[in-house]
Amino acid sequence: MSSPDLMTSQSDSGLETMPPDFKTLSHPEQQIRAMALEHRVPVWLAGHVGPDSLGMVKQRLPLADLVLCILGSERPESMQEPTGIPLRAANLEIEMLQARLHEKPIYLFIRKDFEPDPGLRLLIYLLGTVHAWSTDAELYSSVRELVRRYSRGRAWWMRRRSKSAAQLIQGLAKERSRILAYDPDLPAIYFLDHKFLEDTGGEPDIGKIDRLLREEATLKNEEERIARLWPAMLEILRAPYNKKKYLDYLPHWSTLLGRWTRTSSWFGLHGHFLLGPLASLNSLGEVRDELRNSGKHYPGEPLSPPSGALATEYYSIAKRLPFGSDRRKYFTKAREKVEEALDEDPGARDGLLAIRGSIYLRQWQINSAVKDYNEVVKLRKRKGDASLGEALAELGFAYVRQGRVLKGRQIIEDAVTKFPPGNSGFLIRAKKKLAVACALSGCPRRAWELRSEARRLAEESGALDQM
Repeated sequence: MSSPDLMTSQSDSGLETMPPDFKTLSHPEQQIRAMALEHRVPVWLAGHVGPDSLGMVKQRLPLADLVLCILGSERPESMQEPTGIPLRAANLEIEMLQARLHEKPIYLFIRKDFEPDPGLRLLIYLLGTVHAWSTDAELYSSVRELVRRYSRGRAWWMRRRSKSAAQLIQGLAKERSRILAYDPDLPAIYFLDHKFLEDTGGEPDIGKIDRLLREEATLKNEEERIARLWPAMLEILRAPYNKKKYLDYLPHWSTLLGRWTRTSSWFGLHGHFLLGPLASLNSLGEVRDELRNSGKHYPGEPLSPPSGALATEYYSIAKRLPFGSDRRKYFTKAREKVEEALDEDPGARDGLLAIRGSIYLRQWQINSAVKDYNEVVKLRKRKGDASLGEALAELGFAYVRQGRVLKGRQIIEDAVTKFPPGNSGFLIRAKKKLAVACALSGCPRRAWELRSEARRLAEESGALDQM
């Protein structure tokens, strides 16, 4: 139950008006917000923010006690969504992931005559805890009882019943992954489920896209980057990349999907999410196919399949799956993609070996991991690569896992001094690895300081993937 101090900070922090614009709430949602505040239970009303507001989700959702989603209430004009794309389901997937990460109880209230699209239907099925309603009075009564239970000391029990983020990732994978669904005919997941905005009037404003891309390139915070990339994505969605009349937009598609993959990865959207890096990489693969087959010359545009990036994503998904058997399948798939990429792009050998070394390390093939990481370090030293610090940190941690803790710690200590400015994501990883090495070598205070520093850097850069 929330204390008076929390309620005061709630008002000061802006939580009292969640979502940020009170006008975006339907009338029932306004009433629910007021009702929850009367019982001193801060709630997050899901479904009112887009990808360009993910920073606010990260800041404010953790302050809420309950996460409520009302489906079927009349939406104000200000919340009308672009037609043709499953935007509401994609946004809710991200909010539900954040709620699960923060162990917030999630409750869905669905009007009985509401017809969800397939994306929403799957999310409803996975989340469970659904309350049906026909009239506003029924909705208010259900929410009032829920809030009362929470305020009367049932908070611990309600939090305990909430499922984990890993279970949500597992559920989406079971329904959308050929690997885990045992269905070779299941289509791959693509960015926004292969839906576009071709019929919403006009072609993309390339000037606007270029301006947003220039702004995004100067930013260091992942939340701010997504806030620039999303309006650009909405522009390019007007020109489906799989139609020949939009061939001239393919380079912009390639750039946007590549940058979206990077930023959504650091934001932690690994898994079968409609806006996650796996979906954007699969779409990027199709864009590169179109570029290769177009008969046109695009100087500087990569044309090979993004196998290396897919290997990294499969590896990231494997780490988040809750069951060992499922993890093994995804680690195996990641290894396959690494081997494909080594044949397709020998020039990227150092990065691909680093991925393979990480897979070996997770599969307890530690000697093989050390061998790969040593080769990565040699290749990057030879090239004078700016990512040498990252390679040294991985090698040092492999030595720690091998039992050579002091040697590994010394290498990681050296690694953290070699990161160039602006490479905060990999520096965070290195500091976390160094913290483990310090803890194992009898320096718990230093380990705690390094973990705190890594978390601070993750907060500053918006790299939720590292928190």
